[in-house]
Amino acid sequence: MCFIISIIIDIYTKHLVAVIYYIQYSVIVCENIDKLLLISRALLKTSFINNLKEVFLCIFLERMRLDESNR
Repeated sequence: MCFIISIIIDIYTKHLVAVIYYIQYSVIVCENIDKLLLISRALLKTSFINNLKEVFLCIFLERMRLDESNR
């Protein structure tokens, strides 16, 4: 499932908002945060993402939200 989402992310990397949306979705679907980090590292290597702070912030906020929802 995570692999399919990463392909979807690759298709939409031209639009940062779409990338952030799919990262949020992948955080929800991929309960294993390590898989999400692998996806995010692959995204950071693409030349389409200009504002990396937004991506990191999105990942951090989603991880915090997941941690709180698991309590």
